[in-house]
Amino acid sequence: MLKVWLIISLTIFFSGKESFPVNPFYVLTKLGVPFVFRNMKNLEGLLLVEAENSSPEDALIAINAKRPIQRQRYSCAHELCHLIKDIGQYDPYSCIAGSKSRTERFAENFAACFLMPRREVCRQVSKYHKTRFLECDDILRISYYFGTSFQACLYRIGECCPYALPLSYKEVFGKFKPASRKNELNLDDTVLYTQLLNNWPMMWSGQANKNASFAFKADYVFNDARLEGVDVAKEAAAEIIADIRTNNGKICSKYSSFLEIAGHSSLYDMIFADYNGSQADIYIITKMNRILFSYIAYPEFGGRTRTQNTLVLNSKFETADYREVMKKLGSLNEEVKILEASSDKMLKSEILYRILEIHHELTVIHPFSDGNGRTARAFMNFQLLRYGFPPVFISLSEKADYIKALTEADKTGNVDMLYALIIPFLVRNHANLFSLN
Repeated sequence: MLKVWLIISLTIFFSGKESFPVNPFYVLTKLGVPFVFRNMKNLEGLLLVEAENSSPEDALIAINAKRPIQRQRYSCAHELCHLIKDIGQYDPYSCIAGSKSRTERFAENFAACFLMPRREVCRQVSKYHKTRFLECDDILRISYYFGTSFQACLYRIGECCPYALPLSYKEVFGKFKPASRKNELNLDDTVLYTQLLNNWPMMWSGQANKNASFAFKADYVFNDARLEGVDVAKEAAAEIIADIRTNNGKICSKYSSFLEIAGHSSLYDMIFADYNGSQADIYIITKMNRILFSYIAYPEFGGRTRTQNTLVLNSKFETADYREVMKKLGSLNEEVKILEASSDKMLKSEILYRILEIHHELTVIHPFSDGNGRTARAFMNFQLLRYGFPPVFISLSEKADYIKALTEADKTGNVDMLYALIIPFLVRNHANLFSLN
């Protein structure tokens, strides 16, 4: 019965006007099939179904969080095939990377046809194929249109329109580097991640357990400290956090270089405890900044707005005049309140975009004498958690991209680049946190 119902539902889905890239996550959501991302070593995906006659809500699809979004979409369509065709035969159904089994090859072919229907492939090929064979950039643009990898698109074109490719096309295109060329052509994955975001009901289902929140804090504090130039080993950061939890910071208080890390840890204790509370205005940042510096010699320094103008090194913007800080925070608070009042009518992608706009504006206001970056990122995570997203951290290797995205927002007035940067971090941290739950 479930198979028949799914097939009918898919027929109805495709009977309307086709839209590309096809959104496999939307299909799962409409069918009531929950999906999650997990850190898996040898599996592309996993399908769990309790019984052959179960409803879709009784199934669960897990997708490898470590794969690119194009492969994740493919895995989503692949598992949908198993849900239609193979339930009752396997429980659970594990999809091993690179499997050559007939069942897996069938599901891969289903995913290719589902994401790249033959008729549309031929139509797209006809745009580029005139009197010559397709070139690498042509195939890359077609793959971008379908939201698939270059390689998957190349093989699909070979199946549907072999006349558009040279006979030895696998060798001809084998050395092409699509990732670097995508950047040169400004073909980013924002649309694909937005599709995922707006059809992902189980992104964050509540408070992480103690192990998960502790592990997140260890990663976050370590990375955020290094982002601000504090040279600390990951093991040391974890020890400081453990000391705060068990000894109230008695050990780390002896070492001045650890004091702000200790405050950082306490700050995230507050965020995990209070994000669902009643206070959602911008002024909570004064409490955040105060906690951040609560272990230093003069803790009263924290939470005070600055009393002079400052210059942010290596930045392309001027911070707000210190006499305008409170006024600008008041204006920003209006934006925070508007988001709070209207979030239930907004798409998740719209909520995330507004959170990042607020984050960027807070970095420009630069309200405190110190700790502005850490406080702004803390408020961003406070809002992410409040609106059903997992928290994120930015590693040292991602710092340049983060600064570049903020700089782009300074110049253009939009946070498109920051939005494109942050969404994959949500997938990463969703998987990291729940793998420990």
